[in-house]
Amino acid sequence: SPCRPAPSACTLTLGGSASASLGLSFAHSAPIAQVEGSRVYGGVRGEVFLGLLMAEEDLLVRPVLDSEGRVTGVSYENRFFLSHPGIGRGYGVRGDIGLALAEESGWRFGFSLLGLLDVAVWEGQEYVTDGNGTRILPSRQTSSGRGSLLVLSASRALDLGTGRLLLAGDARMGREVGFRLSGEFSTGSLRLGLGLGYAGGPLLGLGAGFEQGSFGLEAALGRFPAPLTGEPIYGLSLGVRF
Repeated sequence: SPCRPAPSACTLTLGGSASASLGLSFAHSAPIAQVEGSRVYGGVRGEVFLGLLMAEEDLLVRPVLDSEGRVTGVSYENRFFLSHPGIGRGYGVRGDIGLALAEESGWRFGFSLLGLLDVAVWEGQEYVTDGNGTRILPSRQTSSGRGSLLVLSASRALDLGTGRLLLAGDARMGREVGFRLSGEFSTGSLRLGLGLGYAGGPLLGLGAGFEQGSFGLEAALGRFPAPLTGEPIYGLSLGVRF
């Protein structure tokens, strides 16, 4: 079928961005209630940042067609946004809240709302280039993040005599939907872990570790969906701690 005006399958769009900022983060948690042998904790986490640099570019190219659908040329538009202390400013704030319930039986339950506050503002200049030349315009970009994320979690540690088994799981709802279940068995210096879940596709992880004093060695193999295609991919990670 002939190309249509944007959006069109015949439109090529390229983009990229880079940023740098100084941030100050803080966190605080404290017991807030005692309920029948269980203790409830509340916590907050926040961050404020001052932007040093924001550069973002978007290039759009599409064919020019005549009345019969034949390509007679190419049109393009390039938008480049730039912000730094000389020509603009950037600032923002982020905040999370959470509650945790610790029972004497060993169970731990959590409720977290991530991204409850997530605002970033960049003020600067936008350079728009097309077939008519380049225009410089004042620009202000405001984002409110990707939305809030509700996380419900539970965990329990079990003493098996020969070692310790930690069971944990969480469910996520909001800007992403999924769940994770994991178990870790530790005995002496050895650690073995298994995890599975779903987040845009099946997740699977296997891990092992060794700890002796301040030295630690970890290895993990994971299966997860590729960000763009969703196809399953595998990853191997290794870690050494001294």
